[in-house]
Amino acid sequence: MRHGDLDATWSDATVACGILRRPVLPGEELAWVDAHRLRLRDLAVRGLELLVNLYLARAEYPLAVAVGRDLIALEPYREASYRLLMRGHLAAGGRAEAVRLHAQLRRLLAEESGIDPAPETTALYLEVLRAGTGTDE
Repeated sequence: MRHGDLDATWSDATVACGILRRPVLPGEELAWVDAHRLRLRDLAVRGLELLVNLYLARAEYPLAVAVGRDLIALEPYREASYRLLMRGHLAAGGRAEAVRLHAQLRRLLAEESGIDPAPETTALYLEVLRAGTGTDE
């Protein structure tokens, strides 16, 4: 994607995500298998993030939103995933959905960890709110 070849990026990322989301040695509960699963899960998250960014760059907003939802299902506590999905909703004209998603994240973090969203997430939330007012301040 850094080289600007969005078609090749899409192709490679789509194949990688398909492979990385497959079960690895189902039923095996060995330490090395669990470690391998975690590494593959991390790679799958990176691949899905890449796909969301790719779809945003190509203005394919419904696809960005769909993959963003998959990303949150895979990693429900990863704020960066929520930000990507919020951007997808905003780009697709779903400002209210982006606001709802931020509220969902805020509740999740408060209930599970007792923390607030990161400053980057709050800044994006404020950007979403401003998007409906027609001001950039």
